This record gives sequence, structure tokens and C-alpha cells, in this order.
Amino acid sequence: MARYEDVKRVLLDAEAFSAANSIAPVTPLCEEAQRILREGGWRQSPALGNNDPPDHGRFRKNVQRAFTPRRVAELEPFIRATVTARVDAFGTRAAADLMAELIYDLPALVILELLGIPDDGVPIVREAGDNRIAFVWGRPSDEEQARLAGAMVRFWIYLRGLIDERLAAPGDDLTSGLLTVRGDDDSVFTLDEIASVLF
Repeated sequence: MARYEDVKRVLLDAEAFSAANSIAPVTPLCEEAQRILREGGWRQSPALGNNDPPDHGRFRKNVQRAFTPRRVAELEPFIRATVTARVDAFGTRAAADLMAELIYDLPALVILELLGIPDDGVPIVREAGDNRIAFVWGRPSDEEQARLAGAMVRFWIYLRGLIDERLAAPGDDLTSGLLTVRGDDDSVFTLDEIASVLF
């Protein structure tokens, strides 16, 4: 079992324990997967979980400016309504599978609400989520890598489209909040960096 001081040393020593490759594919990408990403406009960059100091600090500081306690508190009515509707759907049944019927996708639904992703975006987010684990930590064949790369590109394009929509018509969501923090200053965030945070 790791001791506190050991964990602290690892977390604070970015030179010896870099986060840079934490979401890079374990299996080197084949040429076809690389081509699909390149031609699909994939421009994901290090953001939070895969970024080392000092740049990690820029992301963290600016994301915190948009991801405020107020924004989190404003999710409570959505969470309450979602949970209430699901519990009500149990009806008068004698038993319910709480994991499958209540809890399993609740965190994802809350995150989608937080990001401002509308219901029609859920399928592409679900596809990306279902495929991302295999893309990053799996050992897929070249053919499977190409398929997974296509799913990552579709999600990337979707996120850039969402950013463009929020630029034209801001909402009360984290995506709009990140754009507000950015203003027109690429030194705060570029648009691709915001997409990387959302990704």
C-alpha cells in the first residue's frame, strides 16, 4: 500500500513521473489510424490529466474560473429531476436494479448537462466513450485501430462544432464558460485546447 509521502512525491515530481503519456495509446498507432486522425482534423493537445507543469497550471487555473461552485450547484435541479423520474419509473414494483435503472449512466448524464451537450449529441458521445478505452488502453489490431480512430475523429469534430455553436450563441454551460474565460486570447486557451479539455 502506498504511503502518503510516496504518493505526494510522485504527484509533485513531473520530471520523473510525467503525465504527458497518460492518455496516449498504449499500442502505437498504425499508419492508417494516423492518417484518419490527421485527415480528420484531430488536433487534441495536452490539457489537464495528460499535461505537466508549468502548462498544466494554466489549464487548471483557467478551467477553475469556469468550473465554479455556482455552476456545480446549478446542476442540482437536473440531478434531482433525473433521479426522481427514474425512481418514479420503478412504480410499485417489488424490486429494481438500482445500478442498471438509476445509477449506471447518471454521472455521464450530469457531465453532458454540465458541458451543454444536447440530447441529440448523446449517441456520438456514447460512441466515443465506448471506444476511447480500447483506443487508449487496448491492444487493437490495425483494422480495429482505424475504426477507433474514426470514432475519435467524429467526436473531435462534434466538439469543435459545439464550440462554434457556443461562440455564436453562448449558453449557461461549462463549454460557454470556458469560452468566456478565453475571451479572444489564445494564451488563455485556443479553441483546440478547449476541445481537448472537453474531450
